[in-house]
Amino acid sequence: MNGWRIAFIVAHLIEGVILWTLLRDYHFVDQSLYNEVKDKASLDAIRVASELGRFDLASMFLAGVSILIGVAAIFGFVEVRFRSEKRAEEVARHVVDQKVTALFNEAMKTRGDGMAPQLGMTEAVEADVLSKANEIGKDLK
Repeated sequence: MNGWRIAFIVAHLIEGVILWTLLRDYHFVDQSLYNEVKDKASLDAIRVASELGRFDLASMFLAGVSILIGVAAIFGFVEVRFRSEKRAEEVARHVVDQKVTALFNEAMKTRGDGMAPQLGMTEAVEADVLSKANEIGKDLK
């Protein structure tokens, strides 16, 4: 569980370094180009953004966010799957422990009363199973 957190933190740090490296050297606006666009009569926002290169910056930002979301989705899926499998295993073990103990105790009570349970096995196989169950019962205590 801690390994995924560390991997996720490292991925964020790497992404931050990459974005910082790309944006550090990016010339957001060339001053001569800005003055040329400013002097034009038409100051339409979309045309100005297109001429100044602002759409490139938005594209880079959206690409970074989409990559981040994709990586987070993969890590999230793996983490949810791991936790659900672990929880299912815990619940299954708990239920099996309850049922096996109850069935074992019932079989031992029946066996102690002199009436052998009808297990559908030969006596040799039944004796082998009961001896193994006794060994397991000792280990559980």
